[in-house]
Amino acid sequence: YAVDHSEAVATVSEPLRQYLIEHVKAVQDTTVVPCCVKNTVADTRREKIRQLLDVENRTAILYLGGVHPNQYLEELGIPFMQSALTQSNNNVAVFITQNKDRLMPLLTKFNLDMDRVRVLSVPQNEVADYLTGMDLGLLLRAPSRQNNFSQPVKFGEYLGAGVPVVLEEGTGNMADMLNQYGIGKVVRLWERPKHEFDAEVKKTLDWLKENSGTVRNNTRMFVEECYTWQA
Repeated sequence: YAVDHSEAVATVSEPLRQYLIEHVKAVQDTTVVPCCVKNTVADTRREKIRQLLDVENRTAILYLGGVHPNQYLEELGIPFMQSALTQSNNNVAVFITQNKDRLMPLLTKFNLDMDRVRVLSVPQNEVADYLTGMDLGLLLRAPSRQNNFSQPVKFGEYLGAGVPVVLEEGTGNMADMLNQYGIGKVVRLWERPKHEFDAEVKKTLDWLKENSGTVRNNTRMFVEECYTWQA
């Protein structure tokens, strides 16, 4: 009723915009206002953060968020970390969460190499600095209508800090942006057999290695052009 009787409609993603127009009769000029960020974040503290986490020259793969079932940690996030740690001793798994007490039993369940796992809680005003210390950010959610319509805040936060994104296929229309600008890797992990899952992880890590010289600058350029409130 509200959409049908509104003179203007704004939503967070193009797939949701199309759905509202086609199925809820929203106005044709319905506007997309994605979850933008205020500014990009420079690498001022990158080396300090990496030293603090004992990452140094290794590849830091980040999960940022909670442990609610709709984050699909057990199905996607932790298995990705497990596969990456198994494939190379040069990879480190970093979890930044406010739910450490609930996360630790999950990590134990998956028998991760805890010498290469970092679990920490960070004050909100320091999260952006910690993001700059990372090399890859996970945004892995199961295909569903909700996730197809979504526009996670983490997408802009990762990219604005120079962190390329690993995105599960079918999450909003973000895959097009990752591919177009070369700022992340789109994967299809959901319900894949282990050998296929591991192969997707390997492709992602290979992509990161091949693009490590340019991808951090590319992510920030994308955000400055398309994903700040001023853009």
